[in-house]
This record gives sequence, C-alpha cells and structure tokens, in this order.
Amino acid sequence: MAIYAFVGGIFFSVGTLWLLTTNGIMLGSFQYYFFAKGLGLQSVLTIWIHGTLEISAIVIAGTAGLVLGNSLLFPGTHKRVDSLKRGARDGMKIIISLIPIFIAAAFLESFITRTAKGMPIWLSASILGLSLAAIVWYFIIYPIKLKRAGYYLDANGKPQRAKV
Repeated sequence: MAIYAFVGGIFFSVGTLWLLTTNGIMLGSFQYYFFAKGLGLQSVLTIWIHGTLEISAIVIAGTAGLVLGNSLLFPGTHKRVDSLKRGARDGMKIIISLIPIFIAAAFLESFITRTAKGMPIWLSASILGLSLAAIVWYFIIYPIKLKRAGYYLDANGKPQRAKV
C-alpha cells in the first residue's frame, strides 16, 4: 500500500490523497468496531505492535507521493519535467528510507503479533513505545540534528557539510 501511496502522487497528488483518505477511514472503522465491542485495548496492544511501524510507513510514503505530485503542480521557476525529476528523486529517497521500517514491521507482524494474545501488557506497550520512538527519531529528530550540524543536500541531492 505504501508504494501505491507514492505512485499515486503522479496523478497531481490526488491518487495519494485518495489512498490515504480511504485507508484512514478503513482503519478508523476497524478501530471503532473493536472499541464498540469492548476489545479496544486488546486490539491496540495486539494489532498496533506492527501497525505502529506499518501505518507510519504508509503515511510517510504518502508524503513522498505528495512531494511527487506537488512537483508537477508547483514547478516554481523550473521546467515542469525538471521539477518532476527532482520530485521523483526526492520521493524515492523517502521510499528507500522506509525499507528498514518495512522489514521491522514485517518481522513484528510475522513473529510477535501472532503470539501477542498471551503477551504481558507491559511488553506489548514497550514494543509500541519503542516503535513510535524509532519513527520519531528516524524521521524527525535525526534530520533536525543533521540540519543543525550543518549538513544539507546540494543541487544534485548529495549530502554536503556547510563550510564554516
């Protein structure tokens, strides 16, 4: 689904927005159903063991799709084709950065989520918290630290360190 969210951006961001909206409605409906049946906490402690990484990856891939689509919609002073190439390159960087997240989510879904029914609450909550912390660190805190340390991407998209 994450790849579709990225590729949907080629349709002027509408495809990405559609996929994110429909998936959000679907996810919200499932969660509402579980809470309505008194299974809310159990669903959170079970499904979200891998869902924290998986849903975060889909949302982040959606941002890559919006980068792609917005490069078509808002080329600025560049030719539209050049802007599209830049948007595709930047979006692919985001998608490639998600590969470790996909692998971790797949591991958790395959080996942990299936056995989570008898798992202690503290362990399940710890996995959820660590997954969320990893996402926040990898996609928010670490890039801010790099920016403050003087790193930036040059016109070719290669990392450079500012000369002081």
